[in-house]
Amino acid sequence: MIKEKRVSGIQQFGILFIRQLYMLKSNIRKLLMILMLPVATAVIVGVVSGDEVFVTYEDTKSTLFAYVCVAIWIGLFNSIQEICRERSILKREYMSNLSLMAYISSKFTVQAFICLFQSLILMLVSSFFVEFPKEGIITYSFEAETFITIFLIMIASDALGLFISSIVRSGDIANIIAPIVLIIQLVMSGVLFELNGAAEALSNITFSKWGMEGLGAIAGMNDLEYYQIVHAKDEITRKTLTDVIERKVNDGFASTSENLIKIWLVLLGFSIALILLSSLILRLVSKDSR
Repeated sequence: MIKEKRVSGIQQFGILFIRQLYMLKSNIRKLLMILMLPVATAVIVGVVSGDEVFVTYEDTKSTLFAYVCVAIWIGLFNSIQEICRERSILKREYMSNLSLMAYISSKFTVQAFICLFQSLILMLVSSFFVEFPKEGIITYSFEAETFITIFLIMIASDALGLFISSIVRSGDIANIIAPIVLIIQLVMSGVLFELNGAAEALSNITFSKWGMEGLGAIAGMNDLEYYQIVHAKDEITRKTLTDVIERKVNDGFASTSENLIKIWLVLLGFSIALILLSSLILRLVSKDSR
């Protein structure tokens, strides 16, 4: 009797990773969308951004929020149907000894490369419209730290998309859930509304809030003045406005290496937690009636 050779989880990961790349290569439409999404969104944000981004508080806050929105939307769009559309195939392979961790890890790894590429495009195109400051907090490069933060927001959103896709059983349901999730993330970012009590506590589990704080810390939001103060006609008016207009300092915008590293680790933690949860939930695929 010939023993069936078992394929290890690492070997399965390698096979699935190559299969994901091959499927991506053969899907010209998706490749074009991967390329065009960051280009189109960067152009839109660049066109509508104020002339004094990273100079005045208002323009900077609006522009950074737009980048957070773009990163979340692209990440969700990348993966929201990635698992549910092949759920029947997954069930057959799982019943034939497929490692779900290898499966979800291969998906996430490919998605991470996609997000890395899209974040780079987003930054490159944005640099034609927005003049980024030179100094950063940790790397002494504003653009490098902004790129890392946008990538971490995007990959966390991508992991959330994979998580949703592992729960639902059809692309139609996933497409209905996606805008709801997006709205929750944006409302809980702390930019559109002032959050207090339970809402403020809930915002701590939304990576839109952490992403906004990360970009705000890099941009030195706590040190930026309002438009009225920056454009005061004379020093007396500027001093008067500074005394009258009181802005609460946001601890999340603290421009320190400790704060920025904490934010990066939190965003990375979201991604890891969502991938682990996805692999656990996918164990229920064996109970699918299809």
